[in-house]
Amino acid sequence: MWQFQLMPIGRGEEILNLMVNPHKRVQLYRMWERMLKEKKYCLADFWNSGVLSNGCIAYGRSGGYVYIDWNGNIMPCVFVPYYVDNIYDLYKNGKTLSDALFSDLMKNGRQWQKKYGLENVEKPMNWLMPCSIRDHYEVFRKSILTDNAEPEDKAAGEALESDKYYETLVQYDRDLEKRTGKIWENEYLKTEQ
Repeated sequence: MWQFQLMPIGRGEEILNLMVNPHKRVQLYRMWERMLKEKKYCLADFWNSGVLSNGCIAYGRSGGYVYIDWNGNIMPCVFVPYYVDNIYDLYKNGKTLSDALFSDLMKNGRQWQKKYGLENVEKPMNWLMPCSIRDHYEVFRKSILTDNAEPEDKAAGEALESDKYYETLVQYDRDLEKRTGKIWENEYLKTEQ
């Protein structure tokens, strides 16, 4: 079973109030953990299961995926509503999906994934915060998103223009790091003495 938390990518700023707050997200993580260990349920939480997937699975990384919407726009993830390439346009010009994987947007995302832990799976960064856009919005905006990336829709465009959206997600990330940092250090990175 898959469990998804709301990603605030539609309806502009008002949807920010519906997002699971950092405290509730940690509670969901603990519930997910109990379901796996005690009940033996096969349950994947798209954000809280980063420890099982070695972090973010977007940007066409090895073992990951990209999302192609009904218009043919190729996005790093269903939750990252920005694209550079369109599958129809690529094929019309004699190119393939592989060409889209080498856009700066996709390469920037994979580079962030490597730095965040894929290059050092023995001691990665906090995979309880695996998502480049939801858990690291400031980094996403400054280091991953490219100038030539287009928003999937009006709401995605408005999110890029909104100071409130930016500030809310950056603060969310800081609060989540405070709540999950110790869990990550003590329960995942702690080595036996």
